[in-house]
Amino acid sequence: MFDSHVHYSFTRFDENFRYLTYTDGSYEIQTGRRPDVLACVRAGGVTGVVEPAIQFETNARVLALARENPGFVYPAVGVHPLYCHEAPKEKCAELDLLAQTPGVVAIGETGLDFHYPKERQHRPEQRFWFRYSLRLAHRMGLPLILHIRSAYPQAIRMLRRRPFLLKDGGVVHCFNESAAIAKRLLRMGFFFGIGGYLLKDDAESATLRNAVRVIPLDRILLETDAPYVLPYLPDLISPNQSKKICNTSTVIRAVAERIALIQGIDVQTVLDRTEANARKLFRIPESET
Repeated sequence: MFDSHVHYSFTRFDENFRYLTYTDGSYEIQTGRRPDVLACVRAGGVTGVVEPAIQFETNARVLALARENPGFVYPAVGVHPLYCHEAPKEKCAELDLLAQTPGVVAIGETGLDFHYPKERQHRPEQRFWFRYSLRLAHRMGLPLILHIRSAYPQAIRMLRRRPFLLKDGGVVHCFNESAAIAKRLLRMGFFFGIGGYLLKDDAESATLRNAVRVIPLDRILLETDAPYVLPYLPDLISPNQSKKICNTSTVIRAVAERIALIQGIDVQTVLDRTEANARKLFRIPESET
């Protein structure tokens, strides 16, 4: 099993925390620190994870975690659209140097996020860093990790204007949109990060279930976005507890089981194919496990 999107370098993992695990068809909440959860996910069959940066300053933490966990944590560098306004344009040169760090497998996460009120969106800064990240990925020969929320028409328009920058591919992280949007992105050559939204209740997951029916298995990556995007577990996690419990990479097996059910195939096929997809996109050889 390969988790294509996590955030284990977050400071919330520095102290004891409660985290969700999934084993043998059963969810459980455990308590521990970062080393405990990393040991847990490895023991649970996870062979590797990709960790992208969020705020510009988190690039250093991501790279440090990768150095501490060689052959398991694979770093991506970038600046998340919601934090672009905190990163002045003068940081471009620094991001260039970060992207040259040995072991970096992608640029991201980058993209557009217009989910919050317009005064909090900082659209010019988002567009600047998105354009710059596209060019940087092209120069470095690295794939993209895209974060797009409430901005698919605008993001697709920007991507279609620059098809020559997309030769190294990329993944649309945390995809939760319609089959129609999925088909447009398929034609552009993207992979799709499918995760916890598929494990939400029926109303929340209906749109994504329909999209998963049309996305070929060879274009799907599994992800958890740990510590975010918990499954819908009302008997185990109440709404007021959800922000106090961290998701973990063990839950990708539950995602694989749901994909297998939707596409009418066996779970092991989903696990094997999606791991191969991740290793292909991020150029991670099997021998590194």
